[in-house]
Amino acid sequence: MASPRQSLAFGVEIEVYLRPRDSATMRSFCDAANWDPSKQMSAGRHRAKLLQVVQAALNNDNIPAVLEAENGHTEWLIEGDGSLASGEIHGYYWSQKVLDLYEVISTSFDVRATQHCGMHVHISPAVSHGLRWTAAELRSILKAICLYNDSVVDILPPDRKANEFAAPNFSHEQSPDAVQSLHAAARNTGDYGPLFGVIDGLQTPGAFAELFETRWWSFNFSNISDTAASCGTIEFRSPPAAPNAHTAMHWAVWTLSFVAEALRTDWSSRSREPWNRAGAVAGLRQFILRGYARLPAPSRTGLDVSRLRRITGDAAACMTAAEIAEVKALKEKKLVQFGGR
Repeated sequence: MASPRQSLAFGVEIEVYLRPRDSATMRSFCDAANWDPSKQMSAGRHRAKLLQVVQAALNNDNIPAVLEAENGHTEWLIEGDGSLASGEIHGYYWSQKVLDLYEVISTSFDVRATQHCGMHVHISPAVSHGLRWTAAELRSILKAICLYNDSVVDILPPDRKANEFAAPNFSHEQSPDAVQSLHAAARNTGDYGPLFGVIDGLQTPGAFAELFETRWWSFNFSNISDTAASCGTIEFRSPPAAPNAHTAMHWAVWTLSFVAEALRTDWSSRSREPWNRAGAVAGLRQFILRGYARLPAPSRTGLDVSRLRRITGDAAACMTAAEIAEVKALKEKKLVQFGGR
């Protein structure tokens, strides 16, 4: 069992479509950006101007927002693929920042979310510089991901269950050979000992990123290395789009609860688990609720218990293989531009 962290830090990326509402205030924002939405110009040029308008709308309501990352992501970053903010959860009611953001956005813009949108939650030990995940902590978190791999899929809405940008770490056809077959066997026998043994063999933080070589997993470890060169976060990429503050807060708190309980679990006693689909989801629900109870008071808000259940159904693919490859290439380009995340 890893020693529990006294505090955790997190950030969220929120992907939605925005369309400015017609108002005198909005027209002033557009004028300041020298943008006439009705004029002919490239889609990229329209998007760049819209980002300036979103920034102006937020700043106008005293919500710090920037167009380039600075100050360690302590402000909302507005970009073409989402927005990232972070804040310390110990002693700070971060939820008000999320509520304020959505109040301004929903007042000034029409907000739309589609299957192309999602939400990502980044989590790290704390906001203080130099604090990194230890290998022991990462092993505890990965064992929780392993045990509840299928249960996490079960509670996701259909369009996120088999999403090519957030594939289940242990059960996807591209999952690492070292763990895929062992996970399948553990599901049948309830014996997770051999799989936990592989995880116990990961002795350095960088080994976790090497095991899952790309960022396109439900839990992405590619931001972790053995040096301070990377941002050092674990990214939960599976949450659905968050067109409202209620959804955004739920998945942020869900992720905090999951990690908090993973760090406090004695995994030496969890190597044998009876497998049952309904029971597994019930087990995940209790796991999340225990972690939630351990969070500092500022973060014990926003968890929607009604979402801690199995959701049935599969979504039709909304992108072709070629389109998926193109989007991944664009996201990798953005990754180089803005640094690892």
